[in-house]
Amino acid sequence: MSRAEGGERFDVRIVSGSVALINGVYFARVDFQGSGLLEITLAFSAVWEQRGGVWKALLHHTSKLE
Repeated sequence: MSRAEGGERFDVRIVSGSVALINGVYFARVDFQGSGLLEITLAFSAVWEQRGGVWKALLHHTSKLE
């Protein structure tokens, strides 16, 4: 059985009435069926736009932090 734990911290900024920028960090600790523990930290950024009353993702980027 595999097991995972994780969490994230993020900030949301509305830069205009219909565009939001989201930046944050995601961290996870995963054990793949007893093969060893993997710990990873990722930074992410996203741009969302509200269209017709619905928020839609325009861009998402993730980079591994060392």
